Amino acid sequence: CFTNSKVCKTCKAGYGPVIENGKYTSNCAKCDDSCLQCNEDSTKCSECPSGSGLKEVNGKLICAPCPDNCKSCSYASECSDCKSGYYKAADGKCAKCLENCDFCRNGTGCSRCHPGFGIDQENKDILTSKCIKCKASNCISCTDDAAKCEQCESGYGLNELHDQCVKCPDNCISCSYDNKLCSICKDGYGYEIDSSGRRTGQCKACMPHCSYCAADSGSCAQCEEGYGIVLNSKGKITGCSKCNDHCSSCSGDSKICLKCEKGYGFVLNEKGFPTSECRKCNDYCENCE
Repeated sequence: CFTNSKVCKTCKAGYGPVIENGKYTSNCAKCDDSCLQCNEDSTKCSECPSGSGLKEVNGKLICAPCPDNCKSCSYASECSDCKSGYYKAADGKCAKCLENCDFCRNGTGCSRCHPGFGIDQENKDILTSKCIKCKASNCISCTDDAAKCEQCESGYGLNELHDQCVKCPDNCISCSYDNKLCSICKDGYGYEIDSSGRRTGQCKACMPHCSYCAADSGSCAQCEEGYGIVLNSKGKITGCSKCNDHCSSCSGDSKICLKCEKGYGFVLNEKGFPTSECRKCNDYCENCE
């Protein structure tokens, strides 16, 4: 309110100014129940809930549902954005696209098909374009051309012509864009690397006692529990070796124990620092870390 407590400057949310004979009365009244806001006039909605738009009824502006299959509308009589699989017709309503079509501009052609379907290019003309099931078995995407696969199901990859999905190499989880090149190997397997340092596209078993070697089957990123990395004189990983006696964890280096077995503790050197040797705790002692 202004300094005069009877003159309102701004109504609170959900209320709007009362207008009589075209003039503000300085009073506020509740908006119609259909409105979110009625900032300029208590009888005229200015903001509607999602899925509804403005509609004039007996000189008032209320909010009414958008046309069927419409996502949003400014006015209830005309859709601004139709749901997937529908297009805006000349009357402002939403009409259904052709079968298995996600996006279209009219009822005779399709711009984007449902997943697993693509444009029937063989029978397409200027006015019509229908969606048919992808022609390649195990194909999950062929949007632009039903005869050309864009992406295969897990465990399958595209051939050179992109018209077939072929099983991935052995022990490969994913090769969807090229059936000869694995992109993700199974657990316990890693990329096979050739003599020039390049991937062959195949998956090869990790070295013994190695649980993870995805980037290179000839190296190891993580050994099994109770085993640690073995490094050569050049610092290259050559394998996994069992941890020292009574050592339960030595994952970074097989010679360096990180944790002793229960009932064992680290032997200290003359400076009081722990060595990598584990020794049995004193009698009746459960933990001597």
